[in-house]
Amino acid sequence: TVQVSVVQDLALVGIENVRLNGQSQVTGNLRSNGDITLTGKSRIQGSAYGQNINLTTLSTITAQTVAHSILISSVPIDLSPIAASVAASNNNAQIPQTAKGKEVLGTDLVLKISGKDTLTLPAGTYYLKGLQISGGSTVNLTGNVNIYCAGDVLITGRSQLNAGGGPAKLTLFVDKSADSLTASTVTVNVESKLETLVYAPYSLIQFDGQGGGTGKFFAAKVQLNGQATVSVSTASTIGTGGGTGLGAPGLNAPNLTPPSAVGPSEAFVLGEAYSFPNPAVGSQRPTLHIECGLADTVEFRIYN
Repeated sequence: TVQVSVVQDLALVGIENVRLNGQSQVTGNLRSNGDITLTGKSRIQGSAYGQNINLTTLSTITAQTVAHSILISSVPIDLSPIAASVAASNNNAQIPQTAKGKEVLGTDLVLKISGKDTLTLPAGTYYLKGLQISGGSTVNLTGNVNIYCAGDVLITGRSQLNAGGGPAKLTLFVDKSADSLTASTVTVNVESKLETLVYAPYSLIQFDGQGGGTGKFFAAKVQLNGQATVSVSTASTIGTGGGTGLGAPGLNAPNLTPPSAVGPSEAFVLGEAYSFPNPAVGSQRPTLHIECGLADTVEFRIYN
């Protein structure tokens, strides 16, 4: 089995599976090491790369559908050193009160805001054990922010996280629960919105109702229900936000830059390899695609 350790310029990655239900839509490409399933009138405005691509009659994928695609690494970034670094050095003390004069971070390190309140978060790196934005509340950012969260993330009730701020401004790392070591969840629902780059390799990311996300989302599982929407951002990296912690000495900011952003690799290494269409039916002529860095020649051997 060959695995590719880089993450391409995708809207969604669901390592175990991706599922779109109802009238949900993804604008951008998505990928899974497992099944990609579309039901109802769901739609992918882009390409889908997975082991099995399952569509019902009214669901659509507008570009390539590539089954049995090459596997990608399930955990391309190790969160352990990030957790240790951010726990030791963070900007939690700089978290201000809300517009209504409320404290949002308790001793349990769960950041909570509700009741149509507003929090303006300064640039920096923050260590949380949970994030809850509800009741029509808003979290704005004054600069680049990194959040490491060892717990569940919930954005609900027409709330907003960095809406309009641009996804590259916020990087959200979601780890297993610090207390129970069980997988955390990221849930966006009831017309709530967020713009961010999310790396949550153990989590389910779920968009419900008319919840929406703009950015890039990497998770164990991804599910969209109702009229939920996700669209890819133009930013190409995860882990480039400002503040202390992720930029601490000895810990480089993680980077998910796709190879296409910097040109062909000078190293002769295996990247994407697939045939399209797959399967080729009737008179269709398949195209063989392989990414291997700079090379003088590439030889294909086809066995029947």
